[in-house]
Amino acid sequence: MAEYKCKYCGEAFDKPLALAWHVRSNHKRAKKRAKKVAAKPEPAPMSKALEAMGVLKGLQASPNLSDEGKKLLGDVAKTVEGLIPKSK
Repeated sequence: MAEYKCKYCGEAFDKPLALAWHVRSNHKRAKKRAKKVAAKPEPAPMSKALEAMGVLKGLQASPNLSDEGKKLLGDVAKTVEGLIPKSK
């Protein structure tokens, strides 16, 4: 019986159909997935922090918020601003 070897990893198969399935699923598609992941830009880590700052500023401007609440949100906003590194 003939033995079919994978040219990528050297694994042996009895049937050519099994070899073809192995190559497509483990090597060809994996290569395409790796290219797609490499091409995809990393999400900016600062976007969530900036979004949170926007929410805090929006809450501070709320007309239904008491002065004490506005002061508390202002303190929280200043603390968060201090933790976020300044962008260039």
